[in-house]
Amino acid sequence: MISDLILKANEFLINDSCNNIDNEYKFELINVKHSSSIIQWRNNLSNYSLMVNQNKLNNELQQEFLDKYDTLDRLDFILIHISSKKYIGSFSLNNISTDTPEIGKLLGDKNFRGKCLGYKSTKLLLFFAFNYLKLKKLYAKTRKDNISNINLNKKLGFKIIKEEEINGKQFIIMKLENFTET
Repeated sequence: MISDLILKANEFLINDSCNNIDNEYKFELINVKHSSSIIQWRNNLSNYSLMVNQNKLNNELQQEFLDKYDTLDRLDFILIHISSKKYIGSFSLNNISTDTPEIGKLLGDKNFRGKCLGYKSTKLLLFFAFNYLKLKKLYAKTRKDNISNINLNKKLGFKIIKEEEINGKQFIIMKLENFTET
């Protein structure tokens, strides 16, 4: 059975006028064809060192995740460069039906960093979260030393609400309410 979340995501993804960044990039819902890229990004030291979950990812764990995906309270989108069909990042919404829905983002392909893609992709994800899912607020957990992500979140309207230690690392918890596209 396809979850309501996946149905809403598919409605959004089918609408090209919404799911498009500069006519060069778009989102797809996560599936098995993205696994090797996700595993590579996730296991890169410079990426996973900034994440809450410090465990390495392998094919078996990724497949277990995908097998139960339609029962999870989350949506994961893969950012794709349209002309090359290259997978370049992962953007997620977790704990969607709870009081603390959370955003996650990783521009996995370093060649696409520094081009405003993190900002534009996250803005598109926020548009989806607030307009299609009708969320009223969204949280972000960011390592305290991940200054570029903290600044990106601030630029998008997130406010720092507290600091928290998770697995011996300092994280900033940020909150965004009532996102409006600017």
